[in-house]
Amino acid sequence: MAILSIENFLEVNPNQIAMPDWSHLDVVSLKNVKIPFDMIFIDDESLQHTKVETHTPQEIETLRMSFSAGVDTQEFPGGVVFRGSNKEDLNLWLEGEISNAELKLRTGMNKPFQLVYGFGRNEAQVELGQKEWFFTVLSGTPDQLEDVQAAENEGHPKRINKEIDMRLHLKRKINSGRIPKTEEAIVREFKRIYPNRDASTRGRVVAAIIEECNVPQPFRTYTSSARIQQWIDNHSSETYFIGGELDKERNNYGVSIGPGYLYRVLAQAARRYRKTGRYTYVLAHVGSPTKKQSIHEKRAKMIEELEELKKDFQACGMKDLPVHFMGFLPQIRDEEDMKKLVPVGTKTTHRAKDAA
Repeated sequence: MAILSIENFLEVNPNQIAMPDWSHLDVVSLKNVKIPFDMIFIDDESLQHTKVETHTPQEIETLRMSFSAGVDTQEFPGGVVFRGSNKEDLNLWLEGEISNAELKLRTGMNKPFQLVYGFGRNEAQVELGQKEWFFTVLSGTPDQLEDVQAAENEGHPKRINKEIDMRLHLKRKINSGRIPKTEEAIVREFKRIYPNRDASTRGRVVAAIIEECNVPQPFRTYTSSARIQQWIDNHSSETYFIGGELDKERNNYGVSIGPGYLYRVLAQAARRYRKTGRYTYVLAHVGSPTKKQSIHEKRAKMIEELEELKKDFQACGMKDLPVHFMGFLPQIRDEEDMKKLVPVGTKTTHRAKDAA
């Protein structure tokens, strides 16, 4: 790593400056080149597609002070793309065989390049009185370059993408038809552009896009007790209780359960039985299907876990568990009656694969 003054930095060999690899987004970094600002079309409003908010004055000042203190040759410079139609003109210019003036003449453009990323950095450089800087010349389609613009911010903690920025970019791709309007496609594109983001961020962003873009959902998931209660209130043909309340009509307590909580539910049911002599009924649900496990297989796994827990309790002297497993909440829209529970032990519950 070398930290140089601006004057010394602008004199280094471009090969000494780090160059990004965007091959995972199908964009090629051709070369680092020093380019005068007056040869680059730069407009934050029309070209910055992946940010809801542009840079703040405080951010520009921070960048300005950072450049004043020195420039790191191992930090990637801004990125540009050639606007001309003849790529041979670009190749000749990159090899130093034609001048800046000749490139302008051949393309018929005073600004034969367009800024892809580095808007804030350029603004700070101009504030410092600079007239030129090193840029990475990129090659890719507009869609691919927009992906790079979105991904590039992930490397800058002060301007890392907010979730609203991710949603903006992915929604643009859906609305323009560049990716299919399906949850699977959205998740796949998120992972491709933002590979270092955790599952919780991905889940929130994808869920928001699904709602905002009205993405069809072949499977229903129950992410909270409130969501289950909505199903009971608005769709179920019968009334159930899910929070451990007494269902006077059935003379049982009612609870809902997702994967991983069976033991707790059984223990609580045993305690209710000891205190009141009443059983507890259970409404169960599972998560969305994955490549490794369908909804049917997840249900079957939960039932197997229930049977194993029954054996554990029986080994401790409890002959019968005070639990009624009422069924699974309906989740497969094309196969199941979305107004009724899916009974335990039915063919639908145990089918090997979902229609996914």
